[in-house]
Amino acid sequence: MFLIIIFSVCNPLKVEVTINYRQEMRAFIREISDYAHSLDPDFLIIPQNEQELILKDKESPSEIDEPYIHSIDGIGREDLFYGYEADDQATEPAISSTYLSYLNLAKQNGLAVLVIDYCTSPSKIDDSYL
Repeated sequence: MFLIIIFSVCNPLKVEVTINYRQEMRAFIREISDYAHSLDPDFLIIPQNEQELILKDKESPSEIDEPYIHSIDGIGREDLFYGYEADDQATEPAISSTYLSYLNLAKQNGLAVLVIDYCTSPSKIDDSYL
């Protein structure tokens, strides 16, 4: 004979907690920056592929997150023009355009922008290099 007991907890007062992962990541990077700069004021903080975090809210493209901007020294972006889907293949123009809007905003706010494209053809390398 088998006896199966199932416990179920129902809590009608359960509160949904919404986590703002973008804000959590910004806070994490600021903590890393604070710690690194406490050891070495010249330490550089350059998050990679996180360009959207410079905005407070993705829906408000003009609101820069100032504390975050001041905690980093630049932004790294892979596959801006080549390599998003596969090495030596052009990244879709719409994707590149979206990335560029963030990267230009970062540059306007004094951040260095570092780009890594994945291409091997000399003509694509020349095209990738701005």
